[in-house]
Amino acid sequence: MLKIFICLFVVSEVFSSNFTCFNGGSIDASKICDGLGNCSDLSDERAELCASIICKADEFKCYYGACINRENFCNNISDCIDGSDEFNCGKSNTSCDPGEFRCSSSNHCIDSSLICNQIRDCPAGEDEAQICQPQSCHDKTFHCGYGRCIDRESVCDNFNDCINGDDESDLLCKTLSCFNADCTFPTCPPIKSTRLNVKCFHKNIQVDCDKNIQPETEAKYSCREFYQPESEFHMFNDKAICQQDGRWSTEILKCEPKCGYLKESIPLIVHGFSTEITFPWHATLFIKRGNEFMFACGATLITELVVLSAAHCFAHVNESEVKIAIGARHSNFTESLNKDSAKYFDAQRIIRHPLYLDVLGNYGSDIALVELNETVTLNYEIHPACIDWELDDITSHLTRNQLGTIVGMGVTENDTNSEVIRMTLLPIVANEDCIKLQPRDFQKFVTFTTFCAGWGNGTSLCNGDSGGGLMFLSRDLKTWKVQGIVSLSPRRQSTFFCDPYKFTVFTKVGLYVKWIKFILNNIHNTHTEPLEVVEYEPIL
Repeated sequence: MLKIFICLFVVSEVFSSNFTCFNGGSIDASKICDGLGNCSDLSDERAELCASIICKADEFKCYYGACINRENFCNNISDCIDGSDEFNCGKSNTSCDPGEFRCSSSNHCIDSSLICNQIRDCPAGEDEAQICQPQSCHDKTFHCGYGRCIDRESVCDNFNDCINGDDESDLLCKTLSCFNADCTFPTCPPIKSTRLNVKCFHKNIQVDCDKNIQPETEAKYSCREFYQPESEFHMFNDKAICQQDGRWSTEILKCEPKCGYLKESIPLIVHGFSTEITFPWHATLFIKRGNEFMFACGATLITELVVLSAAHCFAHVNESEVKIAIGARHSNFTESLNKDSAKYFDAQRIIRHPLYLDVLGNYGSDIALVELNETVTLNYEIHPACIDWELDDITSHLTRNQLGTIVGMGVTENDTNSEVIRMTLLPIVANEDCIKLQPRDFQKFVTFTTFCAGWGNGTSLCNGDSGGGLMFLSRDLKTWKVQGIVSLSPRRQSTFFCDPYKFTVFTKVGLYVKWIKFILNNIHNTHTEPLEVVEYEPIL
C-alpha cells in the first residue's frame, strides 16, 4: 500500500499551507519540489514527493521530479538537487548531448531511447530507477513513453520536456501542425483483452476498442469479475486517452486472475482419502493411448490459459494426444465426461523447460507449461492457484515438517488408479534426510532444483500423481500457492509401482518463476492478440 499512501501524502502536502520536514522543521508548502532543498534534510525534494508533479510549460522538470524555471537550464549552475538541469548541455566531462541520458554514477552518456527498457545500461541502474515510475496522465497532459507526464502546452515547443524527447518527435509535431484532408494521423493500438471490461469513446460517440484507435479517443475500463488489478499502480487506473503521437496517455490497465482461494477449509487428515472439497485449480491430464484417452497425470491451473505440470508427463506425446480436464473427479475419461461437471480443453502447445533432459539429466527441471486451446471461464468453482512470484513464502513453506496439501487420482494401495479424486497432506523432508533414506541409485534425483516430502509410513504419492501441485497456505492465510510439482518417487523392487514407504521428489516451482513469467508474458498480451512464443532462453 506504500504507493497509495504516497499519493495521498502528496495531495495533502501540496494543498496545505506548510510542509513538515522529516527532521521536524517546517517550510512554506509552495517551496516543496522547487529544486532548492529548503529543508535542511532535503526531505522537500524527495523523488517520492516530486515525481508526480506536472511542471508548467515554462519550467524544466528535474529527473527526480522538481520544477525549476526553464531559463535556468544549462546555466552552469545546478538548480536541481540532482544536477539534472546541467546534464544535457553538450558533450563534456559532466554533460551529454541532447537526445542522450547521463549516467550520474559514471559520467558517461547513453542514448535516451534506452531509458526505462528494463535493461540496466548505466552501471548503477539509474536509467531504470526513479525516472521510470509510471504515472496516470490526465487529459491536459502528455504521456512520455517512459512513464512521466508533462503539461500538454509543452509539446512541440522545441524543448525536450520528456527526457527521451518524445514530446518533440517529428511524427508528433507534424501531426499537430497538419490541418488538411491529406494528413495521416498515427493511431493507438487496439485494446484486446479477455480480462477487461472496456468501452471507447471518440468525441462522445462509442467506437470499437479492438481496432486501431483515433487520437482523442477515451478508453474506460475495469477488471472483469474474478480478476483484479495486477499491481498497486493499476488500483485506480480506470481510463486512458489516445494521444496525437499514437500512444495511450497511461499504460492500459493490467488485470490478473484472482487466485488461490477456497470456499471450504481443509481438515488436517494424514492418510489419503476421497474428498468432496473442490480444488478449483486442480487439472487432470488424459493422454491418448490407442483409440482411448487414459488418465495420465495431474496439473495445476495457473492462469485462464495455462496449466503447470511435470515435463516427464509428456514424454513421446504431442499436443493432439492430450486432453486437459479442470474439475474432473473421476480417473476414467468416459465416466468423467458423463458424471463430472468438468471443463475439457485441448493442448494448444506443450512447453517443456529448455534444461529438461529426461532420464539423461536425472529428471532435472521436470517442469512444463501447457497452453490451452481456449480461455477458461473463471468462477468460484474454477480458478487458478497462486504462484509465489516474489518468493515471499518459499522459505517458510519448504521448511522441515511443514505440511503441504495435494490432490490426485494416482495408484492406490491396490496398485490401481483411484477411481475418484483423493487428497492428502505431506510434510516437507530436509534434503539431507531424504538422501539418507532413499535408495542409493535414487539419491542423484535429489538436487537443488527439487525437494522431498512424505511420511515414509505407507501414505504417499504414486504413479499417476505426477504433475500435481503441492499447495501451501500463504503467510496471510488467505490464498494457496503452488510450491512443488510431483516429479519422482522410488519404485518397489521388481515392479513399476512406487514404494509408498519412501519419499516423493518434487520440482521446486520457486526456482522457475522467471521462466514461467517469461512464457506467460508471451501467451498473455493485454493489448493485442497473444504473441507467437519465441525461443526460450534457459533461465530458471
